[in-house]
Amino acid sequence: MSAMTERLDELADVARLRREVDVIERDRITAAREAGASWDRIAQTLGIRTRQGAQQRHTALIKATTPEDE
Repeated sequence: MSAMTERLDELADVARLRREVDVIERDRITAAREAGASWDRIAQTLGIRTRQGAQQRHTALIKATTPEDE
């Protein structure tokens, strides 16, 4: 296996891990909201400046992690 192939495989691993983390974050935000957490508190916890930013992040995660056929 060439060095380039190894680096590309490692890069693919990073992309896979990023998708997994996105699903976890989406699910944890959803669970926090269902448990009564405010968007302001979620934003603060995630290090996002505004509640609107946290809402937009959650919406983007939903779009990014939902298969197109659903």
